[in-house]
Amino acid sequence: IERKEGGGFSTPEFADDKESGALAANLNRAPLLIVDGQQFGQSRAIERYVAMQAGLMGESPLETAIIDSVAEHVRDIKEAQGKKGFSMFNRDKSEEEKAKAKAEWYEVDMPAWLQRLETCVKPIESIVLCGETPSYAAVCIWALLREGSEEDVALVTKAAMGCDRLNTIADAVATHALVAAWVERRPVTMM
Repeated sequence: IERKEGGGFSTPEFADDKESGALAANLNRAPLLIVDGQQFGQSRAIERYVAMQAGLMGESPLETAIIDSVAEHVRDIKEAQGKKGFSMFNRDKSEEEKAKAKAEWYEVDMPAWLQRLETCVKPIESIVLCGETPSYAAVCIWALLREGSEEDVALVTKAAMGCDRLNTIADAVATHALVAAWVERRPVTMM
């Protein structure tokens, strides 16, 4: 990624790949995963493939479906947050409107979503936790509750008060030796 004079950025490699047809398997978009010479796109499909290869999708087709459904519930929550429109990338709202939407999200909307997810997870907690290896769903819950800026994590932590199962799952992932080691050494990015 290269910064342009006057603001913005360009991605020459991406533009070249798009032009050459190298990204055709994902409709000329990123991301694209290449496995054994076969290309495929769609970030959620890539996530699920990697989760399956890493043993994070359960022991049976039913467990896989349950884990995937919880991961999709987490995605629903993230999409609802995005629709509130308070992201730094939103140019359609004033800073005051964004601040109001953000407060409403973390004080009203997100706690309601998390309580619903808590209720969903209650009867399937053992499947979501998956013993020694966290499931893909557990990793999604951890990312929702424990990843982000310090400010966002503090707001999410407050929104998740009373969601004991979700917090237990997020903490189990956070303290998993491999996850903790990765968090410690991962590169610092704006995301």
